[in-house]
Amino acid sequence: MTVDMVAICSESHWGINCSLTCNSNCYNNECHPVTGSCSLGCIEGYQLPNCTLACDKVNYGRNCSLNCSVNCVNQECNATDGSCSCLAGYEGSTCQQRIGSSDSSTDSVGVIVGSVVAALVVIIIIFSIVIIWRRKRTPNYKKEFQDNGHHNIVVLDNLKDEQYTLTPKKIRINEEDKEQSNPYIEIPEDFAADTMMAVGSLNTYMKSKDAEFYKKQFERIPQAGNVTQDIGLSKENKHKNRYKNICPYDHSRVHLEINTDQNELDYINASYIRGFNDEVNFIATQGPQKSTISDFIRMLWEQRIDIVVMLTDLVEETKVKCEKYWPDSGKIRVGQIKVNLGSTQVFADYTIRKLELFKKGEASHSFTQFHFTSWPDKGVPSTQWSLVDVEQRVASIPTKRPIVVHCSAGVGRTGTFIALYNIMRQAEETGLVDFFKTVSKLREDRIFMVQTSSQYEFLHKAAQVAIACMKTTVHAHDFSDRLNVLERQHILGSTMLETEFNSLCAVVDRSEQNFQDEFNVYENESKNKIDSDYELEHETKTNAKNNFLFLPGYKQRDQHILTKIPSTSEEALTLWKFVVDYCVSLIVAFDIDLNSQCCVVV
Repeated sequence: MTVDMVAICSESHWGINCSLTCNSNCYNNECHPVTGSCSLGCIEGYQLPNCTLACDKVNYGRNCSLNCSVNCVNQECNATDGSCSCLAGYEGSTCQQRIGSSDSSTDSVGVIVGSVVAALVVIIIIFSIVIIWRRKRTPNYKKEFQDNGHHNIVVLDNLKDEQYTLTPKKIRINEEDKEQSNPYIEIPEDFAADTMMAVGSLNTYMKSKDAEFYKKQFERIPQAGNVTQDIGLSKENKHKNRYKNICPYDHSRVHLEINTDQNELDYINASYIRGFNDEVNFIATQGPQKSTISDFIRMLWEQRIDIVVMLTDLVEETKVKCEKYWPDSGKIRVGQIKVNLGSTQVFADYTIRKLELFKKGEASHSFTQFHFTSWPDKGVPSTQWSLVDVEQRVASIPTKRPIVVHCSAGVGRTGTFIALYNIMRQAEETGLVDFFKTVSKLREDRIFMVQTSSQYEFLHKAAQVAIACMKTTVHAHDFSDRLNVLERQHILGSTMLETEFNSLCAVVDRSEQNFQDEFNVYENESKNKIDSDYELEHETKTNAKNNFLFLPGYKQRDQHILTKIPSTSEEALTLWKFVVDYCVSLIVAFDIDLNSQCCVVV
């Protein structure tokens, strides 16, 4: 029935019998024929995900992706075209032009024509120089990144300057690039063209794909070719790599300060990683070993890192995956630097630590560590929601420094998290997402980023959840105002609360079978916990496995036990065994018959 409805509805209608009209704020008046979500995003003046809310006062344009000019009064502008009232000294519809500047509309035609001619001459000269430069250049990044022990903070402070910019490599290469030994593998045009999609189309896209699709697409993601790893594989440095085949490319590796008095060299298994807008927003690195923990802390100190995201446990399946680089309390010394634990917040799937670094004779530096504890090596978490929560918390912290992300090797889980972060920035700014090209771009900066097809599939599911949650976080003191907004009816007749709920349902209902499969995984985990933690008599064990499900709470895994109201004395006996053995302090029952003897064990 769904297929028939999709085929019948025109692009501007949706719903049962195509009786509903697409939201007039949908771009090109197109929406999904079943859900009514805007397939191509919003028109100018309205924001994602539902295109029912107007832009905030400081944003404008399609999907509210543009910022009002800083020269606007209060930095506020028209939500559609960005026009505004100008501060003193500025003019023009968007206040970008200084009064009395040479660009003023009162300038003579001769000046304008002269400027244009001069500009064309300059462009021709620049173009000629670029051609000559391209023929002589090597495929590596700018040589300033191969800095001879200079402080990397200086390099990072100037990343926006042209001479320090990590130039994005082309994915599809032309004949001239081939002659220059371009280090990146060509993506077939017929395949790469299909990977960009509108945010509003993601739910439909996800419903139509299975694990085999993600596996095949993952296998076509290119690795870098003709890049060098000479420094990381050199005799003096290879012992600092946790895995012998995973080390940074020479062109994007992080350089530490050299201190010959302390025998501190410049190598660390860490890579600069570009964000969505091609600025260096991350450092991807392996988890520190005993022999490299001081290098790791030095990097945090020298780079003045504000945020560290740790995606591995210290030990997994009896193997050490990362050395502990923070104290349980107080301070520890790592090389020339002391590490102090300020505070710890423990949640169900992650821990947040406030840490401070001290070095003699210098001002201390603080950073926040997000330690995600529910991600198995080369696997994926059992749910996307907690990782999305971490990503949103990380994104909410303002920083001008790179975000350090590490797991054990610094490629699989690390690459997946950074890819999710970049995709969310792309969704927020453009209303579009491109998973394939996002991962391809990461692999230009570090080897093996996103290591398995299951991680690639998980990336899609996590982004779907994150997009559904976009702009839903609210401070407790603002909740009343937020609720008033949610309860307003929009032009389609439903409330924002209903729309938000439907978006949530679209995420969990990828398909009935997929949802059931995911539920079965969690149910089996609960049953295994019952088998290992709780010894029942043989005759009641089957009932226990069928009737009890462990669910996570906000601050603790397996905090809640979900079960049905017992209907027999045997089930009642099992319930009370659970209450006693798990020290249950509260039972919440719904629809119970107070006259029933179901819960009484005689």
